[in-house]
Amino acid sequence: MAIQKEDQSHLRVTLRSVRDNANWTEGQLLDLQTHNYEDWKNRIIDRLDASSGLSAYLFDAPRLHLPLTPYEPAATSNDEMNDLSVLGYIRSHMCKAERDYINACKFAHQAWSALETHHLR
Repeated sequence: MAIQKEDQSHLRVTLRSVRDNANWTEGQLLDLQTHNYEDWKNRIIDRLDASSGLSAYLFDAPRLHLPLTPYEPAATSNDEMNDLSVLGYIRSHMCKAERDYINACKFAHQAWSALETHHLR
């Protein structure tokens, strides 16, 4: 990624990736019919915590608390990519029927909240 000359960012937000070397079986994917939400939730949180603390994106949108400005395009871009990484990770670890509940979500914390609401009601 090219950093523009006027970028005054000190990269307060670094680009991180989800690290998960575990092979998830079909039975470990989120599926309402198997009532495995609690186990699935804990496993997702553990994997994201082990990935440089990416679980923070599940509970809140860090960009809402950082004063990211137009003068910090690199930090803003990294934050957005981190969030998309977490959202993609969540979506890739559930069955198709579960994905329908979060298809409209644009951010990881929105998807996480929608799943919590759906499974804990």
